[in-house]
Amino acid sequence: MKKIIFIITLGFLGTLIMAAPALAATVLLSRSSTAVVQGENFDMAVAIDSQGIKNYTAKILIQYPTELLEAISFTFGSGWMALAQAGYDSIDDARGVLIKTAGYPGGFFGPINFGTVSFLAKKPGNGIIKIGAASLVLDGANLNVFKDTFAQSSIEITSSQPPAEQTVPLVKEVVPAPAETAVPVPAPASTLVPVPVPSTRLTPTIFDILTQPGSEQSSGNLWIPILFGAVILVLAVGGYMIYRKRRKKVYNGK
Repeated sequence: MKKIIFIITLGFLGTLIMAAPALAATVLLSRSSTAVVQGENFDMAVAIDSQGIKNYTAKILIQYPTELLEAISFTFGSGWMALAQAGYDSIDDARGVLIKTAGYPGGFFGPINFGTVSFLAKKPGNGIIKIGAASLVLDGANLNVFKDTFAQSSIEITSSQPPAEQTVPLVKEVVPAPAETAVPVPAPASTLVPVPVPSTRLTPTIFDILTQPGSEQSSGNLWIPILFGAVILVLAVGGYMIYRKRRKKVYNGK
Protein backbone atom coordinates (compact mmCIF):
# COMPACT_ATOMS: atom_id res chain seq x y z
CA MET A 1 0.00 0.00 0.00
CA LYS A 2 2.83 2.34 0.90
CA LYS A 3 4.49 1.60 -2.43
CA ILE A 4 1.30 2.47 -4.30
CA ILE A 5 0.99 5.80 -2.46
CA PHE A 6 4.66 6.56 -3.12
CA ILE A 7 4.28 5.79 -6.84
CA ILE A 8 1.16 7.98 -7.09
CA THR A 9 2.97 10.82 -5.30
CA LEU A 10 5.96 10.60 -7.62
CA GLY A 11 3.67 10.57 -10.64
CA PHE A 12 1.80 13.64 -9.41
CA LEU A 13 5.02 15.54 -8.72
CA GLY A 14 6.38 14.52 -12.11
CA THR A 15 3.23 15.83 -13.74
CA LEU A 16 3.58 19.13 -11.90
CA ILE A 17 7.23 19.42 -12.86
CA MET A 18 6.48 18.72 -16.52
CA ALA A 19 3.48 21.01 -16.55
CA ALA A 20 5.22 23.95 -14.86
CA PRO A 21 7.40 24.95 -17.83
CA ALA A 22 4.32 24.97 -20.06
CA LEU A 23 3.29 28.34 -18.54
CA ALA A 24 6.78 29.83 -18.23
CA ALA A 25 7.39 31.92 -21.40
CA THR A 26 6.71 35.65 -21.05
CA VAL A 27 6.67 38.51 -23.53
CA LEU A 28 8.13 41.89 -22.55
CA LEU A 29 8.11 45.44 -23.94
CA SER A 30 11.31 47.48 -23.91
CA ARG A 31 9.67 50.54 -22.32
CA SER A 32 7.31 50.89 -19.39
CA SER A 33 6.43 54.44 -20.46
CA THR A 34 7.08 56.68 -23.43
CA ALA A 35 6.75 60.44 -23.86
CA VAL A 36 6.92 61.85 -27.38
CA VAL A 37 5.86 64.90 -29.35
CA GLN A 38 3.09 64.86 -31.94
CA GLY A 39 4.47 63.94 -35.37
CA GLU A 40 7.47 62.02 -34.02
CA ASN A 41 8.34 58.36 -34.69
CA PHE A 42 9.49 56.08 -31.90
CA ASP A 43 10.43 52.41 -31.57
CA MET A 44 9.14 49.76 -29.18
CA ALA A 45 11.15 46.51 -28.91
CA VAL A 46 9.50 43.16 -28.04
CA ALA A 47 11.40 40.39 -26.24
CA ILE A 48 10.53 36.80 -25.27
CA ASP A 49 11.84 35.19 -22.12
CA SER A 50 11.52 31.39 -22.30
CA GLN A 51 12.54 31.00 -18.65
CA GLY A 52 15.17 28.36 -19.55
CA ILE A 53 12.81 26.14 -21.56
CA LYS A 54 13.60 25.69 -25.25
CA ASN A 55 10.97 27.30 -27.48
CA TYR A 56 10.75 27.40 -31.24
CA THR A 57 7.87 29.54 -32.49
CA ALA A 58 6.17 32.76 -31.39
CA LYS A 59 3.07 34.61 -32.50
CA ILE A 60 2.98 38.04 -30.88
CA LEU A 61 -0.09 40.27 -30.86
CA ILE A 62 0.35 43.96 -29.97
CA GLN A 63 -2.57 46.31 -29.27
CA TYR A 64 -2.33 50.12 -29.47
CA PRO A 65 -4.72 53.15 -29.51
CA THR A 66 -5.56 53.92 -33.13
CA GLU A 67 -6.61 57.51 -32.42
CA LEU A 68 -3.12 58.27 -31.10
CA LEU A 69 -0.73 55.92 -32.89
CA GLU A 70 -0.05 54.46 -36.31
CA ALA A 71 2.12 51.34 -36.68
CA ILE A 72 4.58 52.16 -39.46
CA SER A 73 6.67 48.98 -39.65
CA PHE A 74 7.93 45.89 -37.83
CA THR A 75 11.46 44.51 -38.02
CA PHE A 76 12.27 40.97 -36.77
CA GLY A 77 15.25 40.34 -34.57
CA SER A 78 18.26 38.41 -35.78
CA GLY A 79 17.74 34.67 -36.44
CA TRP A 80 13.95 34.69 -36.81
CA MET A 81 12.19 33.32 -39.90
CA ALA A 82 8.97 35.24 -40.52
CA LEU A 83 5.72 33.44 -41.33
CA ALA A 84 3.92 35.57 -43.94
CA GLN A 85 0.47 34.02 -43.82
CA ALA A 86 -3.02 35.41 -43.36
CA GLY A 87 -3.90 35.57 -39.67
CA TYR A 88 -0.22 35.42 -38.65
CA ASP A 89 1.22 38.55 -40.28
CA SER A 90 -0.76 41.78 -40.33
CA ILE A 91 -0.86 45.45 -39.27
CA ASP A 92 -4.41 46.69 -38.79
CA ASP A 93 -4.38 50.42 -37.95
CA ALA A 94 -8.18 50.52 -38.09
CA ARG A 95 -8.44 48.19 -35.08
CA GLY A 96 -5.06 48.99 -33.55
CA VAL A 97 -3.75 45.39 -33.75
CA LEU A 98 -0.35 44.19 -34.98
CA ILE A 99 0.29 40.43 -35.40
CA LYS A 100 3.70 38.97 -36.26
CA THR A 101 4.70 35.30 -36.30
CA ALA A 102 8.11 33.67 -36.78
CA GLY A 103 10.07 30.54 -35.99
CA TYR A 104 13.53 30.27 -34.53
CA PRO A 105 15.44 27.33 -36.07
CA GLY A 106 17.09 25.14 -33.42
CA GLY A 107 15.04 26.77 -30.68
CA PHE A 108 15.96 29.53 -28.24
CA PHE A 109 16.51 30.00 -24.57
CA GLY A 110 15.28 33.41 -23.44
CA PRO A 111 15.43 36.18 -23.16
CA ILE A 112 15.68 36.97 -26.87
CA ASN A 113 14.77 39.92 -29.06
CA PHE A 114 11.70 39.10 -31.14
CA GLY A 115 11.49 42.36 -33.09
CA THR A 116 10.88 46.13 -33.05
CA VAL A 117 7.74 48.12 -33.90
CA SER A 118 8.01 51.66 -35.26
CA PHE A 119 5.09 53.93 -34.29
CA LEU A 120 4.01 57.40 -35.42
CA ALA A 121 2.53 59.74 -32.80
CA LYS A 122 -0.55 61.12 -34.57
CA LYS A 123 -2.10 63.50 -32.04
CA PRO A 124 -1.73 64.63 -28.42
CA GLY A 125 -3.13 62.33 -25.75
CA ASN A 126 -2.44 59.42 -23.40
CA GLY A 127 -2.80 55.72 -24.15
CA ILE A 128 -1.43 52.21 -23.62
CA ILE A 129 0.49 49.77 -25.82
CA LYS A 130 0.12 46.18 -24.60
CA ILE A 131 0.75 42.52 -25.46
CA GLY A 132 -2.51 40.78 -26.39
CA ALA A 133 -3.64 37.68 -24.50
CA ALA A 134 -4.00 35.82 -27.83
CA SER A 135 -0.21 35.70 -28.26
CA LEU A 136 1.48 32.26 -28.55
CA VAL A 137 4.89 30.82 -27.66
CA LEU A 138 5.32 27.18 -28.73
CA ASP A 139 7.76 24.64 -27.35
CA GLY A 140 9.17 21.54 -29.09
CA ALA A 141 5.85 19.72 -28.69
CA ASN A 142 3.93 22.65 -30.23
CA LEU A 143 2.41 23.43 -26.82
CA ASN A 144 1.62 27.03 -26.03
CA VAL A 145 3.85 27.98 -23.11
CA PHE A 146 2.99 31.69 -23.17
CA LYS A 147 2.26 33.19 -19.78
CA ASP A 148 0.24 36.40 -19.99
CA THR A 149 1.85 38.91 -17.62
CA PHE A 150 -0.24 41.82 -18.98
CA ALA A 151 2.89 43.54 -20.24
CA GLN A 152 2.14 47.09 -21.30
CA SER A 153 3.68 50.53 -21.84
CA SER A 154 2.01 53.88 -21.22
CA ILE A 155 2.31 56.50 -23.94
CA GLU A 156 2.08 60.29 -23.59
CA ILE A 157 1.95 62.49 -26.68
CA THR A 158 2.27 66.24 -26.36
CA SER A 159 1.52 68.95 -28.89
CA SER A 160 4.18 69.82 -31.42
CA GLN A 161 3.55 73.51 -30.70
CA PRO A 162 4.61 74.79 -27.27
CA PRO A 163 1.85 76.57 -25.33
CA ALA A 164 1.79 80.29 -25.84
CA GLU A 165 3.36 82.12 -22.96
CA GLN A 166 1.44 84.97 -21.46
CA THR A 167 3.84 87.88 -21.24
CA VAL A 168 3.26 90.99 -19.19
CA PRO A 169 4.51 94.06 -21.03
CA LEU A 170 7.22 95.89 -19.12
CA VAL A 171 6.40 99.52 -18.38
CA LYS A 172 9.46 101.65 -18.76
CA GLU A 173 9.63 104.74 -16.60
CA VAL A 174 10.19 107.70 -18.87
CA VAL A 175 12.49 110.25 -17.27
CA PRO A 176 12.06 113.68 -18.88
CA ALA A 177 15.27 115.06 -20.27
CA PRO A 178 16.47 118.30 -18.69
CA ALA A 179 15.37 121.37 -20.63
CA GLU A 180 18.15 122.78 -22.69
CA THR A 181 18.80 126.52 -22.36
CA ALA A 182 18.78 128.06 -25.76
CA VAL A 183 21.67 130.46 -26.27
CA PRO A 184 20.78 133.15 -28.81
CA VAL A 185 23.27 133.30 -31.58
CA PRO A 186 23.56 136.82 -33.03
CA ALA A 187 23.18 136.98 -36.75
CA PRO A 188 25.78 138.83 -38.80
CA ALA A 189 25.13 142.58 -39.07
CA SER A 190 24.78 142.39 -42.80
CA THR A 191 21.93 139.90 -42.55
CA LEU A 192 19.82 141.76 -39.96
CA VAL A 193 16.67 143.09 -41.60
CA PRO A 194 14.34 145.31 -39.50
CA VAL A 195 10.86 143.93 -39.35
CA PRO A 196 8.07 146.51 -38.86
CA VAL A 197 5.92 145.80 -35.81
CA PRO A 198 2.32 147.04 -36.11
CA SER A 199 1.28 149.41 -33.28
CA THR A 200 -1.66 148.35 -31.13
CA ARG A 201 -2.37 151.82 -29.62
CA LEU A 202 -4.65 154.51 -31.14
CA THR A 203 -2.81 157.13 -33.18
CA PRO A 204 -3.76 160.77 -32.45
CA THR A 205 -5.72 162.56 -35.16
CA ILE A 206 -3.04 165.20 -35.45
CA PHE A 207 -0.59 162.46 -36.44
CA ASP A 208 -2.89 161.45 -39.30
CA ILE A 209 -3.10 165.05 -40.50
CA LEU A 210 0.63 165.56 -40.37
CA THR A 211 1.22 162.39 -42.31
CA GLN A 212 -1.11 163.48 -45.18
CA PRO A 213 0.37 164.26 -48.58
CA GLY A 214 1.79 167.74 -49.03
CA SER A 215 -1.29 169.30 -50.66
CA GLU A 216 -3.61 168.16 -47.88
CA GLN A 217 -1.22 169.42 -45.19
CA SER A 218 -1.24 172.91 -46.77
CA SER A 219 -5.04 173.20 -46.74
CA GLY A 220 -5.10 172.04 -43.11
CA ASN A 221 -2.59 174.72 -42.14
CA LEU A 222 -4.88 177.48 -43.62
CA TRP A 223 -7.78 176.55 -41.35
CA ILE A 224 -5.75 176.99 -38.16
CA PRO A 225 -5.36 180.84 -38.30
CA ILE A 226 -8.96 181.23 -39.47
CA LEU A 227 -10.26 179.36 -36.47
CA PHE A 228 -7.90 181.23 -34.19
CA GLY A 229 -9.12 184.60 -35.54
CA ALA A 230 -12.76 183.58 -35.15
CA VAL A 231 -12.16 182.69 -31.52
CA ILE A 232 -10.51 186.08 -30.86
CA LEU A 233 -13.38 187.85 -32.60
CA VAL A 234 -15.97 186.05 -30.51
CA LEU A 235 -14.06 186.91 -27.34
CA ALA A 236 -13.74 190.55 -28.36
CA VAL A 237 -17.45 190.88 -29.18
CA GLY A 238 -18.40 189.19 -25.95
CA GLY A 239 -16.09 191.41 -23.93
CA TYR A 240 -17.41 194.51 -25.59
CA MET A 241 -21.04 193.59 -24.89
CA ILE A 242 -20.25 192.95 -21.24
CA TYR A 243 -18.48 196.28 -21.08
CA ARG A 244 -21.51 198.11 -22.58
CA LYS A 245 -23.90 196.53 -20.09
CA ARG A 246 -21.82 197.53 -17.11
CA ARG A 247 -21.40 201.04 -18.40
CA LYS A 248 -25.11 201.43 -19.01
CA LYS A 249 -25.87 200.38 -15.43
CA VAL A 250 -23.42 202.92 -14.12
CA TYR A 251 -24.95 205.64 -16.23
CA ASN A 252 -28.50 204.94 -15.19
CA GLY A 253 -27.42 204.88 -11.57
CA LYS A 254 -26.14 208.37 -11.77
